[in-house]
Amino acid sequence: MKKLSVAQMLVLAVIALAAGCKKDDDPGREPGKPTFLPVSVSYTVEQNGSKQRVILDSLVYNGDYSVGTLFMDGLDNQQWEYRIQFGYNSNKQCTTVTWFNGDNNNIRELDSLAYTGNKVTIYRLDPDDHRVWNSSSMTLGSDNKVALLGSKDTLIEMDTKMLDYTEFTYNSDGNPANFFIIIMRPILAG
Repeated sequence: MKKLSVAQMLVLAVIALAAGCKKDDDPGREPGKPTFLPVSVSYTVEQNGSKQRVILDSLVYNGDYSVGTLFMDGLDNQQWEYRIQFGYNSNKQCTTVTWFNGDNNNIRELDSLAYTGNKVTIYRLDPDDHRVWNSSSMTLGSDNKVALLGSKDTLIEMDTKMLDYTEFTYNSDGNPANFFIIIMRPILAG
């Protein structure tokens, strides 16, 4: 299994948040309308004594508040390096993720998600011949929020053992409170 890049982990996080969204039954709020929907990810840099906000990523939502498009890696020339489209089934589960190059709209990567009980397997497909070349998994908790990215099982790849997962906890409002990343590799197989 190939290690995921930071960009791929961000997409998994968006999928995790999309899979973990739930209706809020607060009587003072319109049913199904989230309290907070982030539209951009930015950072601040200081140049010549002044602070400047740089937008790194941007999110566009569908009418049902699910993530429709993620624009990633804002470049200095005001273009996006990637555009990522999310597709959903009739149960409002994310089933496809299509990565496009920002400069020419060519398909860069395809992801397909399969749901079995509380497990989601993410298959990374070659954009030309649609063969699977990588996969990863998510485990959903009883509240349908992502509890685990990866697996706590030791994986053997070639002559090494690996352990690679991220575990999430949530606060009383249902928002992510903590996440723990465990990456242990390589450990010589014996």
